[in-house]
Parts: sequence; structure tokens; C-alpha cells
Amino acid sequence: MSADQRGRSLRRLGLVCLLAAFVRFALFSAGFYESFNSSYEIVTPISSFKRLKEGLWLIGQGMSPYSGSAFHHIPLALALFYPFKDSSAWVHHSIFIGFDLFSGFLIWLAVASYRRPRHDDNEGLVLKAIEGQEIPPKPSTAKNSFFWPSPHYLPELAALIFLLNPLTIASCVAQSLQTIENALVIATVCAAVCGKFFLSAMLLGLIINFSPYFITLALPLALLIQECKFIQQKDQKSQLASSIAITSGAFSISKSVTFVIATTTFTGCLVYASFLITGGKSWEFVWKSYGFLYNAEELTPNIGLFWYFFT
Repeated sequence: MSADQRGRSLRRLGLVCLLAAFVRFALFSAGFYESFNSSYEIVTPISSFKRLKEGLWLIGQGMSPYSGSAFHHIPLALALFYPFKDSSAWVHHSIFIGFDLFSGFLIWLAVASYRRPRHDDNEGLVLKAIEGQEIPPKPSTAKNSFFWPSPHYLPELAALIFLLNPLTIASCVAQSLQTIENALVIATVCAAVCGKFFLSAMLLGLIINFSPYFITLALPLALLIQECKFIQQKDQKSQLASSIAITSGAFSISKSVTFVIATTTFTGCLVYASFLITGGKSWEFVWKSYGFLYNAEELTPNIGLFWYFFT
């Protein structure tokens, strides 16, 4: 993508973000926050901002938020919102809208950075690519249409689909912490696409602290980083597809293991940081937050998909 194309794409992304922000502020102004925040299809006990504010209030009273049975958030979430515990509702609204818009920008960046060749994966092209020979571009016969837009529009189209997704909007308006988790997951994938090895490992360790289920992303992200790094090292006229990368030995088991070890190390450091945030005297938060995921102590009725995950 040339500088001129990137500039036009950024302007289109700006319009998408303005539209997304307007929709969210309009729903907040219309009072949809209260109805969405109490909807079991959107908010769960571990993503409720209302419960997080209760925990912040308990801290203000000099009590442990984990002393009761209603608070199940991690200490990092408390540390994130503690400076805003006395802020107005519109400040909280703006924070969640900001996370959503940041996610949209990261999606745009990831799609704009990711380049995959469009050549046929046959043996001749593989051999030419490995030998460093230039691969002539394959003539494109596809016509742009409403249903199949030009590749130049794909980054902002991906951001548009995310930002105007009804579930994304509902989670933001409900001030569900899922909005923050989405931003962290997207940031992790974006760092991997950009070939940032340790940044992606650090972000993955952070999102694992929010939800241990994301440990399953460790190996796929390690492979994605290696693939993207391998492709980025090639000239754009002879970029290699993932199958070619595998043929030429781009994937390394040692690098994948290093990524998993780095992620595990950073996750452990954050867990210890959470211990320090709670006063450094008790590991009660581990049982109250992570243990809640597996014990299902509170079987809150939920007719949505989350019922199968948390009960």
C-alpha cells in the first residue's frame, strides 16, 4: 500500500470511527445502558462493570473486594479503573468507546499489514520462490463489485464490520469488560501480524490474565509471527504464501517454544503483580476470579452462548 493509498484509507477509517462513536454515544444518551447492563445475553458475572464498581467501592471503604461472593474480576481490572472510580458516567462511557475505536484501528492496521500472495501454489512457483527468482504477478480476472470490493478497501471494511457489529455495540453500551478483552486480543493478533515477537507474547500474557482460555492462542500466534516475518523479508514481487514458507523451513519449533515460554513468564509476572495490587498478603483473588470460571458458584440464568462457558 503506497503512502497515498494509506492516507485515503486512513481518512475512510476516520469516517467509520466517527460513525461508530456517534452510534454508541446516541445509545448511551437514549438510556440503553441500564437495559443492556442487566441483560444476561450481554453481561456475565465476570464481565459486569456494575460489579467492578462495587469492588472499587469496597476498596474505598477499606475492605477487600473478594470478601463477598459478588466480585470475580482480576486485580488488574481494579487497577485499570481505580483512577476513574469517582468519575462521571460519561467518562466511563468514553473509556469503553475508546477501547472499541482502538480495536477498530488495530483491525485496520492488521489487515493493511498482512500481505498474502495470490499466486497458484504449484511446484514451479515454489521452486522459483525458494531460489529467489521473481514471480510474475498473475493477471487478475476478478471484477470489483458491491459484494467483492477492491483490496484497497479491505482494511477499513474489516474495521467497519467490527465496529458496527450489533454484539460489539451492545457490549460497549453495556460497559462489559468483554470490550477490553476484545481490544487486547486484537492487539495481540495485530502485533503478531506485524512480526513483533515479544510484544505479542506480552499482550497474550496480559489477556490470559483476564481469561485463561486464551492460552490456546499461544501456538497459533507463534506460527503466525514466523509466517509474517518470513513473508515481510521477501520483496513484494516475490512474496511467498504460507505453503511456500513451510516448504522452505520458515517455521521453527525452537521459536515457537520460546514464544510459549515468554508468554508463560509474562503471565506469571502479571499474576504476581496482581498479588501485590491486592496488598501482597493473600492469594484469595486467584480462587475468587480464576477459580470462579471452573467452579460455577453462581449459576446466573443466561439464555445466550455464555451459559455453556460459565455454567
